Order: sequence, then C-alpha cells, then structure tokens
Amino acid sequence: MPKEKNTAHLSIYLVKEEFKKRDRIIKEDDCKDPITIPISGSGKSYLYIKPTPGRYPKWSSLFSELIDISRIGKTSNIAAAFLIKVSGRYFVLAFG
Repeated sequence: MPKEKNTAHLSIYLVKEEFKKRDRIIKEDDCKDPITIPISGSGKSYLYIKPTPGRYPKWSSLFSELIDISRIGKTSNIAAAFLIKVSGRYFVLAFG
C-alpha cells in the first residue's frame, strides 16, 4: 500500500503595497508575541498565534436541557498568521 503524501491547503494573501509595517497588517494586541523565523533569502519572517477561548460545540445545545453540558467539554482552536516579506512586499499565510 503506497504511503500517502502529507499535504496542506494554504491561504496566501499579498498585502497591499501601502501597508509597509507589520503592526498595520496584523492586530498584534490580539496575538501572543510573534515568533521570529529566519528564512534564507528573505530575512526575518514572523509567526503570529492567536489563541481562542474554548466553547461548547454547536450541537451541544441539543442536550442542554437534558444534561449538564460541561460533561461534553469545550473545543478550542488556534489561529495563526505567517508574515513574510519577499521583494519588498509582505505576504500572509493564514492558518486556522
């Protein structure tokens, strides 16, 4: 049986030329401190991570009158944005 290739679907955005500073592209107050990632030929790139608070799954409301939904548990997501500058322009790869 052949091994499946590991793939990822990416959302890549070219930032408008008028946005020259990172803090005008990413709402840094909503994120943890960015992680600096060196990329050969591009200098520094930044990974911004935005944790989101846990919440009950949408379907849990079906059971809210029957059981204590805290027994179901909460789900949470982590959103991230990878900011990289190439040839004087910023690109953003969005995750989550």
